[in-house]
Amino acid sequence: MGGAAHNPVRCCSATPSGQDRLRSPDLLGGWVSAAVSTFQLKQPTTVDHSEFPLRLQVNAVAQDCYVKEAASVWRRLRGLLFSPRLKPDQALWIRPCNSIHMLGMRYAIDVAFLDGNGVVLQVNRCVAPGRMATCWKARSALEMISGACETHGIRPGAKLSMNR
Repeated sequence: MGGAAHNPVRCCSATPSGQDRLRSPDLLGGWVSAAVSTFQLKQPTTVDHSEFPLRLQVNAVAQDCYVKEAASVWRRLRGLLFSPRLKPDQALWIRPCNSIHMLGMRYAIDVAFLDGNGVVLQVNRCVAPGRMATCWKARSALEMISGACETHGIRPGAKLSMNR
């Protein structure tokens, strides 16, 4: 079939420099082997949880979620502002706290409001940047990346505890 068009196609894979590559359809097979040799495989590393020293338990079952506490006035006021995006296994526990704001945030979060005994009173899922969430009876709030409350089984009535 000598009449095949030779139009470049955009590959969805990023190059080491972070840019997309333009390749011809007949070169795509060669690109795969070149990409494997270009990227170096990293050995798995142990995750450092020193910044998140507490471990979350939901209904007395330990979760793969590590928690940082914000108890000082400055840490509560700052919250997640100016910090890197939370990972699915990280959370910020703000106490005392009965409302949160998302002013200046760049990503959505889930917020679980807790009473003084650690029982979840309310869960606000996917609180978008620029919004607020309030639970007047709450004594503390647990902020997680959007979708993490569902993943860890956090729902109203669940008993949460943070242990070292």
